[in-house]
Amino acid sequence: MTVQALIGPNAATQLYAAVTHKAGNAMANRLFREADLAAWIDDPPTARVDEALVARLHQTMRHIMPPAAATALAIDAGQRTAGYIITNRMPGPIKALMQIMPKGLAARMLLAGIQQNAWTFVGSGSFKCRYGRPIHVAITNNPVVRGEVASRPICDWHRAVFAGLFNHFLNSAIDVQETSCCAMGARSCNFLIHH
Repeated sequence: MTVQALIGPNAATQLYAAVTHKAGNAMANRLFREADLAAWIDDPPTARVDEALVARLHQTMRHIMPPAAATALAIDAGQRTAGYIITNRMPGPIKALMQIMPKGLAARMLLAGIQQNAWTFVGSGSFKCRYGRPIHVAITNNPVVRGEVASRPICDWHRAVFAGLFNHFLNSAIDVQETSCCAMGARSCNFLIHH
C-alpha cells in the first residue's frame, strides 16, 4: 500500500492569492484550471494536500508564465506564506520573545521551529539545516520541483518563505540564496541564509 505524501495548503492557497493580486482573477483561475485543480478555486484546501498536486500547480505556473513573472509570483506567494505562518501558526509569547532576544539566538530558535515543522513544506522530501553564518538549509528530493528540469535554481517560493520568516524576527534584510536545485539535477535544493 502506498502512503500519500502531503504538504501544507499554503503552497497552493498563497499562490492563488499572489496571482490574483499581481495578474488578476482570470489568470489565477486559468492557472488552477490548467493544473487540473479548478475545484480549489471555489473550495481552497484548508488541510494538507497531496504534494504531487502542489508540484503540478507550481510547474504549471512556470510553464504558462514568462520566467520573470513566475519568479515574482512564487516570491510573492512565499512572502504571503511566511506572513500566514507568523500570524496564525506561531504562539504569541514565542513571537514576542524572539523580537527582543539577541539576533543570533532568535535565528537559532527560528531555525529549530522551521526544522520541527518542515513536514509542512517538504512532504516526502527531507530537511536538514545547520546554524552558522550563513545558515545552511537543504531539502533533499524536494517535492515542489520534483520532475522538473531547469538551468537555474527555481525554488523561489521556499527561498521567499525563509527570507520572510528571518526578516521578520531578525528585523533586518536577510539575503537567501539557492545554491543548487533538484531541478538542475542536484540531490538537494540547498540554501544559504545570510544574517
